[in-house]
Amino acid sequence: MIPVDSLLYKIDQKLNKLSTNEHQEIPVEDKILALNEAQIKLIKQKVDGFSTVSGLGLDAFKKRYEDLQSLVETYNHQPLTLALKNAELNQWFANVHLLTPQYMFYIDSYVLADKGRCTDRKIWINRDLAKHGDLQFCLNNTHYKPSFEYQETFNFISSDEISIFTDGTFTPKTINI
Repeated sequence: MIPVDSLLYKIDQKLNKLSTNEHQEIPVEDKILALNEAQIKLIKQKVDGFSTVSGLGLDAFKKRYEDLQSLVETYNHQPLTLALKNAELNQWFANVHLLTPQYMFYIDSYVLADKGRCTDRKIWINRDLAKHGDLQFCLNNTHYKPSFEYQETFNFISSDEISIFTDGTFTPKTINI
């Protein structure tokens, strides 16, 4: 961990436009903004590294995961209520802006759903977000089609909304991200 006074000095050095630190008074707000930008840049670099670790071996993946694991929120922290968006596609959605702390990257999720007398069944969502272009393929392919019996479905994120799909035989209530 870097000492606070050293961190503030380094931020001053990076933000100063002059080669010396004399007569430079950088507002605290600017320092906080610079620090937040650096944190987000670091996290994005590590997350992007997940997709490129295939040739680096398991140890590289494990280290990146351990570096970021403290940022992952637990499932039961705050379920989001789902609402019907498109009845023809059996599409349900929730707004990710309602999450606190703010939503940053998707990792995993599940839905609680009802079908007949069976209530609060946990339906797992595939870890990979579906691409918009693959929607019809996923809905029509028996291997990817949402199923209450097999307890699985798929999702995608668009315009700050997470959407999940059903086969029309079950009703999702909440999503835990």
